Amino acid sequence: MKILDYIKRIGSVKTELVYKIPKNAIKPPISERLVFKEINASNLQSLERLRNKEVINRFEEFIARGERGFFVLYNGEVVAHGWLIFNPSQPRKVCDYFNLPAASGFIHYCYVDTRFRGKGIYKYLLSEMSNYYYENSEGTLYIDTNINNLPAQRAILSTGGIFIFKLTIWRFLGKNVLIIKR
Repeated sequence: MKILDYIKRIGSVKTELVYKIPKNAIKPPISERLVFKEINASNLQSLERLRNKEVINRFEEFIARGERGFFVLYNGEVVAHGWLIFNPSQPRKVCDYFNLPAASGFIHYCYVDTRFRGKGIYKYLLSEMSNYYYENSEGTLYIDTNINNLPAQRAILSTGGIFIFKLTIWRFLGKNVLIIKR
C-alpha cells in the first residue's frame, strides 16, 4: 500500500491553490440586477434560504471574530456569499492550514447558489470583496481554492489573481502536515 493511500484511510488529504489578488482587480461587467451587501447580525437571517442553520451559526462566529462577510443579491434574492479576514497586526493561522502574514487579508468560505453558477456572480463577488479590502487596507490579499474547483480557479485568474503556490494538507491523528510547492 502506498503511503498516500494509507494516510487517506486514517485521515484526509486535500490540495488547495493559493493566489494573491492585486489591487485594482479586473472588474466584471456590472448588472443592475446584482447588489453587493455586507453581512451583519441584523441581515444574517436573509441567508437562510441559501444556507442551513449550521452554516449560519458559523457565520455568527465569523462576525464575533471580526471577519467581514458579504453577499450578492440577484433580483432581490441572496445567491452568493464570501468572507474576508483582515489581519492587521500579527501573523495567524486561518482555516486551520494557511499562515496569513501580518498586514494582509484572506478571502474564504465563498459560495454561489448552484442555480446561478456560470453567470459571473462569483467574479463579481471577488471583485467587490477585493475592492472593499483595498479601500480599507494596504496589505496583500490572498484567496485559496481546491485544486479540483476549476470554475473558481478560472474566476480568480480572470479577476487578476496571481497563482503563488500549491498547498497539500495531510490531516491525520488530529494534526495537519503541510507540503508547499511553488
